[in-house]
Amino acid sequence: MDCADQIASRLIAAVNTRPMHEAEGRRARSYSVVRAERHYLTREGLCVKVWRMSTGEAVERGPGESSSAGLRPLPEGVGSSNTRPRVKFDTPHVFEAGVDTWRMAFAVSMDHGSDIFDLGRYKAQWRPSLGRLFVEGHPSADGLASGDLLLEELGEVEELVEENCGSHEFLGLGRLDSTATVKFEDGRQGVAVLQGMAALDFPRLKPVVWAKPPETVGLMALNSKGRLLGRCYDSGILRGTHGRGEAIRFEDQSRFKSGARPSQEVLTARYVQERFERRFQPLAKATKGLTVASLPVLTRKLQEQLIEGEISPAKAERLAGYLVMGGGGMSRSSNLRRRAELRELGLVEADAFFEPVEVNLGEVFEACLSSERWGL
Repeated sequence: MDCADQIASRLIAAVNTRPMHEAEGRRARSYSVVRAERHYLTREGLCVKVWRMSTGEAVERGPGESSSAGLRPLPEGVGSSNTRPRVKFDTPHVFEAGVDTWRMAFAVSMDHGSDIFDLGRYKAQWRPSLGRLFVEGHPSADGLASGDLLLEELGEVEELVEENCGSHEFLGLGRLDSTATVKFEDGRQGVAVLQGMAALDFPRLKPVVWAKPPETVGLMALNSKGRLLGRCYDSGILRGTHGRGEAIRFEDQSRFKSGARPSQEVLTARYVQERFERRFQPLAKATKGLTVASLPVLTRKLQEQLIEGEISPAKAERLAGYLVMGGGGMSRSSNLRRRAELRELGLVEADAFFEPVEVNLGEVFEACLSSERWGL
């Protein structure tokens, strides 16, 4: 029996004798795994076919029988077929880039009388002890505002401030969210991007994840207790404009203290893009060549690397077994080691999918950084 046959045999034994459990953090629930059918591992085909079932008793299926209730087979092209999974990955399309939210600080001469009030489409906060007025909102009523339009919008805000609070002085920006939104034709790719963001270790940052599958991944400093420095989120779901995963937004959240607030002279498209680049350029370097993919795609890539001699049979068996079993029954440190081994090979698992999906995370970042939508 050659090395490839040994890997297949051991995987089948593991699949047939051990249950699969949902990821840590979900309500405890077991999945039964149907008998894995043996297929020879060759250069053309995969070796194991696995079905994941809903809770209940395992049901075996013989050759030619129809699927029983609860069975969910792997997609066409994965398993005994020698056809590779068809994975569509188009160049990321950035359809908008600019400023989502900003906050302006003013010194004013007249007490408004209310601590918080509406100022056009903005929210204004009056702090009488400081004699300061802070105005926050979206510079564009529809989508993101180009950096070159910020000066014009500032002029309109100043007119509203003068009408409500008398003479004033612009003190600078307290907040500026530099943002780019990426459109995916296949929403599964967008969800895979969020999963990749949640799974990675970025330089001097830690991810904070909301929902599962992720809908928002916040980025905090390693020693931070709460303030977000940036985030990646499903803008389409949040705003009701797109389906799940079809519009993913990357956002730098710059905050400026008194004495360091940017003046109106820097309100340009170049400055807005530079703030975004400052936050996401290190992430682009960290994810260069990194692929976020589902289980069928990852097992195929491991097989290819084994055949090409890039990884040893022992490593292929170890990582394939980890992927098939989902890390169930392993310690946290062992799970982290397996994930690190996959990252070294340029692979991250998109664990919400049991069908082929693949996206190059590094290319997504590069598309955001170099987009013409910044107006440069």
